[in-house]
Amino acid sequence: MALLPRGRLRLQPFDHFTRSRLKLGCPSKRSVIRGRDDRFVPMDVGLRLVAGMQNADMHIFSRCGHWGQWEHADKFNSMVVEFLGR
Repeated sequence: MALLPRGRLRLQPFDHFTRSRLKLGCPSKRSVIRGRDDRFVPMDVGLRLVAGMQNADMHIFSRCGHWGQWEHADKFNSMVVEFLGR
């Protein structure tokens, strides 16, 4: 990512971002948690992200936008604790 004037970010294309920053070939476990009604990041981005990872799970909260950790805090926290305990 490169900074543009006034602090705006210029994002690289998603495929480049995932390959270079997320190390998709890494065998470590990953968990993607997102909201079904997220208007900022389309659902297909999460699906493509998980599809490219070797060992990833994805949970989609219903009736949830971009901030699942706030909108479903109790469930989110229990999922994180469970994931870290694996």
